[in-house]
Amino acid sequence: MTLRAPLLTRGLLVAAALCVVAAFALAVLYPTMMRLDRFIETLDHGVLLRLQDGVRDALGDWAWQNVFVAVLVRPAWLLPLSLAIIFAGLAVSISTAKGLPGAPRWKN
Repeated sequence: MTLRAPLLTRGLLVAAALCVVAAFALAVLYPTMMRLDRFIETLDHGVLLRLQDGVRDALGDWAWQNVFVAVLVRPAWLLPLSLAIIFAGLAVSISTAKGLPGAPRWKN
């Protein structure tokens, strides 16, 4: 465990909190079941076409159909909420990686 671990844990917790706030704002300010692709289209009309072309060129058509389209048809608030859960889980995992108290420590 390094000395940077508490800083990384706090950073991940801040990112998780920001994602929860963003998810709540999306759920309150826009229609609850507004799809992510519709929300992105309200911000910039051409970004989805550029994203589709980039993903198809880099990863292939299967990645666009199976991964990106599956995410884009979900409600807009679900992506930031999912990221918040992932960030919080990473923060908890990093902070508890110190080991069990009283466990023997091997020294070389």
